[in-house]
Amino acid sequence: MLKAIIPLEKPTDFDAFWASQMNKVKSMPQDVNWISEEHLDDVTIKRFSCLGFTHNRIYGYVMMPKQGDHFPCVVTHHGYRYHSGHYSEHLHFVEDGYMVLSYDFRGQSGLSKDDFPYQSGDFHLMTKGIHDIHEYYMMHVYMDAIRMIDLARHLPYVNPRYIINHGGSQGGGVALAVAALDQDIFVTLADVPSYSYLPGRLETRNGSVAEIATWIDQGHITKADALKTLSYIELIHHAPSITSPVIVSTGGKDMICPEAYFMPTYHAIQSEKMLYQYPEAGHEGGEDIHLSIKRQWIKEHIREHQQLDQNTHN
Repeated sequence: MLKAIIPLEKPTDFDAFWASQMNKVKSMPQDVNWISEEHLDDVTIKRFSCLGFTHNRIYGYVMMPKQGDHFPCVVTHHGYRYHSGHYSEHLHFVEDGYMVLSYDFRGQSGLSKDDFPYQSGDFHLMTKGIHDIHEYYMMHVYMDAIRMIDLARHLPYVNPRYIINHGGSQGGGVALAVAALDQDIFVTLADVPSYSYLPGRLETRNGSVAEIATWIDQGHITKADALKTLSYIELIHHAPSITSPVIVSTGGKDMICPEAYFMPTYHAIQSEKMLYQYPEAGHEGGEDIHLSIKRQWIKEHIREHQQLDQNTHN
């Protein structure tokens, strides 16, 4: 049984805190190492490591059509405890003429390690540093994602005006947070997003947030203190700052990232937005049906933007 939504109080220093973190991440050197290059049919794949927030290295790859240049770039954020994925998982975007940047979140199933000296929490990712937002794991994840957006924007073969911010589940929540923190995103695509209405998810133990509920049960932290930290991650508080057009999908039977818990975030988004609800779907969302919708949506936004540019210069 899900909990009724009650209004949340935004921390008084919420904006100042994230402005400070953004200043730190924007002042970091790029420090990119290109590790290898592969050529598969009409696709070039380049693997890299990049300095992440608090000096962990983040690993990933870019893939792009062999022919052309100045590509729109899809930066994709993966699901919880997954990784950047096989290149075939993102090939549809390359077929549409875009570059893709996919990366491994720190400390999850890929190559990116997490050596930050957390002063609280255990081996569960969602508990690491939860006693203090200045060291919390999810704060690092949000800032690493900003690093990946910045990397994409500065690659010589990318059109920096067309940064396409994309993710599902954990990655969907991160994509929305990134869209709030970076005002120059072109479009944002978030499927079955996490990190919305965290008080409810904590109470009903949905998905990864159950790790925090167990940490509370074991007496390591009070619910009030956990929610104090989580209030900085909470998408309901980030949503009003989103300026990019947003397309979101939800599953009506999703009990990992419940649709009902996402709706306050959706209502708080003030930019152009579109919601696709799949009433009979669980956490898989709209799958291939929604993928086709997203691909067409991106094409239409790029075409409209290019036409507007052309009319402006005529």
